[in-house]
Amino acid sequence: MMLKVIKFSSIFIVLSIFTACAGHKKAMEVLPNELEQLNQDCKRDSLAFELDCYDFIATKNSFAMLRLGIDAQDKGRPAEAFERYTKAQKAGNFYANALLSTLYGNGLGVEFDEKKSINLLKDVEDVDPIAAYRLSYYYFSNGNPQKAIELLEYAATNEVKDAQKDLVLVYTNGQYIEPNDEKALFYDNLYQDGKEDFTKKIYGR
Repeated sequence: MMLKVIKFSSIFIVLSIFTACAGHKKAMEVLPNELEQLNQDCKRDSLAFELDCYDFIATKNSFAMLRLGIDAQDKGRPAEAFERYTKAQKAGNFYANALLSTLYGNGLGVEFDEKKSINLLKDVEDVDPIAAYRLSYYYFSNGNPQKAIELLEYAATNEVKDAQKDLVLVYTNGQYIEPNDEKALFYDNLYQDGKEDFTKKIYGR
């Protein structure tokens, strides 16, 4: 009986991972168009205009819901932020995971849950460079710098500016890996290339 339970549990885990990967693949096809539409409709010099626009289309655009959550969190309303991030996540926007992770990791608007905070990042580490960047700190602090650097490099090559800056230090100071001037220069050039920060591209600011 125990063997059957273990086999069933293993199958369930595999199916869950497959379903999650399939969901992320579908989202990756949809989300770029959704973000482009949001910027066309709402991106202006006036933050007040943008927020009003986000509020108007939030029920049909998960990035609008996400950015309203960020605004709520910035203004000290974490419970509202949690609600909005959760709605965006349920709508298929996996960029909500990193934001929810921050709330769980700090006990903001929700009960503190470090394990859930980390798992939210792990679930999207291969599709969200922002989540990968934040997860790298977990691996650095838990004695796995190789995994941490892999995550940083994924984030850095996808224009997360903080990851590019951190890799310059990683390949310069020799704390976690042998110094590598060539790689340090490579990531420094990326950091200074003038391209838009991926975090700003997703979060809006």
